[in-house]
Amino acid sequence: MTARSLGALVYLILAGSVASFTAYMWLLRVSTPAHASSYAFVNPVVALLLGWATGDETPSVRTAIAAAGIVAAVTLVFAARRGQEEPRTCGTAIRRDVLRNPLPQDGGGRT
Repeated sequence: MTARSLGALVYLILAGSVASFTAYMWLLRVSTPAHASSYAFVNPVVALLLGWATGDETPSVRTAIAAAGIVAAVTLVFAARRGQEEPRTCGTAIRRDVLRNPLPQDGGGRT
């Protein structure tokens, strides 16, 4: 392994980790945890498309079918949940909820 390839590997690991973590944390703040966790399924498809578009990689028919299946499955999950209100459980959403509905002054619990 050359120094250049090692440097590229370290850069991809560090920059990719920082970018992915930052994007995931942003998604948790603006969306539901279920929507934010979909990144785990969609990111490999995005990487495949970027490799094809910028790296002269040629995906096989089998890979293209698998990518289409992933996108279809994520789309179906979101379409099925569209009409349902999903509880927001990330910390920011809870804090916003508390600010909108403060506890009563008499010390009683929230209903």
